[in-house]
Amino acid sequence: DEVVYLLYVDELPAGFAIIGQGSEIDGRKDVWDMHEFFVIRRHRRNGLGSWLAREVWRKHPGTWDVRVVKPNTGALAFWEGIIREVAAIEIAPESFTFPETAHEIFYFRFSTP
Repeated sequence: DEVVYLLYVDELPAGFAIIGQGSEIDGRKDVWDMHEFFVIRRHRRNGLGSWLAREVWRKHPGTWDVRVVKPNTGALAFWEGIIREVAAIEIAPESFTFPETAHEIFYFRFSTP
């Protein structure tokens, strides 16, 4: 089952997060997975993405996987920063290639309080 969070600014859609239980990396059922996360470009860099991530993690504490496609350096920097802040650890992304598609990603695995 997936859980969807919608982000609104002035009653207009500004972003979303879609999460689910179960790791797409190794199949662990006790891991939350950030399936999708998006904030409209004009609303980035003002704290809304960080707020949304914190809210999702607050409502679903535990172990998390967050995946980033390799060329997306902006997303990689965003996740490194917010994970460092929330999980209170220095974290480096791990590299992973999905065997069936050869799709290459970075992922973070961490725990939230």
